[in-house]
Amino acid sequence: MGRHHGWLAGAMLAVLLTGAVQGAPQYTITPMGVGGRAYALNEAGQAVGYYSSGLDDAPFLGFFWDGQWTALPTLAGNAFVQGLNDTGVAVGTSYAGSRYTDPRACLWLNGTIQDLNQPGQVTLERAFDINNSGQIVVKDHSQPYIYENGSLRALGMKNAYKINEAGQVAGSLETWEIGYDGDIAQRAAFWDDGVVTDVGTFGGPSSTALGMNDLGRVVGRADTDVFGESRAFYWDGDNIHAIPAGRGAEAHGINNFDYVVGQMYGINPEMATAFLYTDNQVYDLNDLIPHDSGWYLNGATAINDAGQIVGTGIYQGETWHMFLLTPVPEPGSLLLLGIGSVWIARRRRTRRM
Repeated sequence: MGRHHGWLAGAMLAVLLTGAVQGAPQYTITPMGVGGRAYALNEAGQAVGYYSSGLDDAPFLGFFWDGQWTALPTLAGNAFVQGLNDTGVAVGTSYAGSRYTDPRACLWLNGTIQDLNQPGQVTLERAFDINNSGQIVVKDHSQPYIYENGSLRALGMKNAYKINEAGQVAGSLETWEIGYDGDIAQRAAFWDDGVVTDVGTFGGPSSTALGMNDLGRVVGRADTDVFGESRAFYWDGDNIHAIPAGRGAEAHGINNFDYVVGQMYGINPEMATAFLYTDNQVYDLNDLIPHDSGWYLNGATAINDAGQIVGTGIYQGETWHMFLLTPVPEPGSLLLLGIGSVWIARRRRTRRM
């Protein structure tokens, strides 16, 4: 956990978990729709992702959530929306041909779609994330870039998935090793102003970066030295650390207080379980919602600084329901959250100077 804000995160967690320890829920849960996956969540509690009706040959479409679910337009075929900033601008991929043909990096704003490709440039096939400055991580057929005001900066990595408010990028490097799946191994990587750092593994060939915060902390999944085994990880900028969530766990999201969310296995032998991790402690999110809610949460994908979480679960026996969790703080924790918001705002301004 970061030295500068560990005390605050610890205090917030202690207050927020007080209710759960005493049997009261820590979170309220809001259904977001069925048949999809929420990928990104901003500080306003808005979210984006993709969904499908589940019928044969039904298209995948992007959606925008702001208290209600709005389908987003496509160029022609399917669409997958993956990134969202705090002003409600979303990015992702839409197919200009039928179904999965002719992928294009796109931007969505106020319900309209914009192809980011421009004449004379390489064809940008995918967009993954966008920050509040409007910097977007995109990729053509072979390499990723930062796209800003129509210009491209090559990142020197194999893939790029996340960009934070400091313009740092989390992605992957290709190695010369063979992964446990028989393909060329890729390693989680961190890019900062032209310098690429290999995040590492736990002794195995591969790792994947799945989330990053504004302080440059990275989370994801990394192989161990046991063939076929992986663990969720947290990278603090210097070292990679195992999240004690068991074999096969994945960490998908991290906020600026180093609260991490993801999915783990083994709690329920038949399915994955959504988890919250902080201060070296893993919590089953199912223990932190009302026990009579009708929900089983099997994956969490993103968390914002207010502690809201999006993910996917089973609701009343039906799979692929998306949810939004909102913390229910005691009065004292409202003060802590206010202090935290001020601290984060000051921290972000300091990093830009």
